[in-house]
Amino acid sequence: MKNVIKCTAFAIILISVIGLTLKVLNLKDTSGGNDNNYSAYDELYKSPRNSIDVVFVGSSHCYNSIYPAVIWHEHGIASFDMAVSRQSRNESLGALREVLKTQKPRVVAIEMYGLMDADEEEEGNLYRNFVTMRRSGNMLKTLKGENQSPDAVKDNFLKWPIVHTRYRELGSYDFYGSPAASVGRGEDMRMGETGGDINYGNINSTESEPVSEANKAWIDELYALSKSEGFELMFFLSPYFVFDNERLIINGAKEYAGELGIPFLDYNTTEVLEEISLDPATDMMNDFHHINMYGATKASLYMGDYLSAHYDIPDNRGSARYAAWDGDYKRFVHMLEAQKLSEKAFDSEYIEYVLSLSGGYTVLLSLDGDFTDETEYMELFGIPESECFDGGKWIVKDGTVKKIMSNIPGESHIVPLSRFDELKVRYGDDVFNNIYFNLHPMVMTGDGLNILVYDNYLEKLVSVRGIY
Repeated sequence: MKNVIKCTAFAIILISVIGLTLKVLNLKDTSGGNDNNYSAYDELYKSPRNSIDVVFVGSSHCYNSIYPAVIWHEHGIASFDMAVSRQSRNESLGALREVLKTQKPRVVAIEMYGLMDADEEEEGNLYRNFVTMRRSGNMLKTLKGENQSPDAVKDNFLKWPIVHTRYRELGSYDFYGSPAASVGRGEDMRMGETGGDINYGNINSTESEPVSEANKAWIDELYALSKSEGFELMFFLSPYFVFDNERLIINGAKEYAGELGIPFLDYNTTEVLEEISLDPATDMMNDFHHINMYGATKASLYMGDYLSAHYDIPDNRGSARYAAWDGDYKRFVHMLEAQKLSEKAFDSEYIEYVLSLSGGYTVLLSLDGDFTDETEYMELFGIPESECFDGGKWIVKDGTVKKIMSNIPGESHIVPLSRFDELKVRYGDDVFNNIYFNLHPMVMTGDGLNILVYDNYLEKLVSVRGIY
């Protein structure tokens, strides 16, 4: 009996250790950029049961185009992007089945770039689509539908053969989780390099080709799932440069969807593009495939209006149960503010925007060297010129300004910022070593005013600027 108890206890401990190790080692990014610390699956699993009313499913076209944060703010619709980079048709079905385990959405909107699916997945795409997905019969079924070797299916299901090499790239968020992981609703808020285009040559073309057997089977399965699970099914196509051969495929799918009574919202039409005032030069990334934060805001506003006009979906704003959606909108505001801050070309505009930021920032002001002309900017922060004669370092936080040190040789000060981040400010002979962020020097000018803006909500240094 004792041996049984010992073996059982050992097995429990072993399983727990393996589970915790996998949690740390798992890839946290499903966006494909490899620079995020959150996964759409993790965000789904943290969502309260039966809290999501609208689900958007698809690849990067989906999570770069539709921001649930914007839809929530405007309409109170609790939506979610169950989207992963290069999500295939088969993977989109698996992702939707995973959602339906804990959610009863009223509407499911499928982003239809999957119509161009080649039925083959690169290893990196497989990892993003499966590593953070919980092991289950659904995961195994989806993996087996990926046309991969038995070894690839086994490795992705076990996960360990995939993630055990991540030791060197582990960061703090792998152990403690990022701020976005708790509030994110699946979207990927990013700008990228701007300057895309729309193929205006076929934008209103009605030419089509018959829907392929693979696409027909995909649409049929989605349609059957909508009937068995009781949700309204709609399709949409995000703004991007649609090639002529793709337009034929899209139009064929539109016709077939129409036969089944499935709405198909195509953003790549003159009517919609004019309605949302999309400017490819400023609202699209230069990969011609994705819109950026500005474009996504416009597309999301339109989607929210469309959903409100065509479906009966409750407004859940004000409910504590939907705190994640409130947090996600706050994240959106902070991401947008960081982007706009980076675009301020003139020093006066930059200072003015720093002063207008919403709450939740820590700003370091540092006067070094020859700074006579910069004291006028200090006055805008409420710091009198008389306090600036000898230079120094000030912290501005939540409307409060505090001088933390003067420029006295040998003086130093630590400013804690978050769980992992801190500033070290000092004064020495080498001015360019007087400000450190996590041991990295951050002085932009040796003569004038250095400004560092840290976002306490995003836990991120969003701006460093030298004014001289």
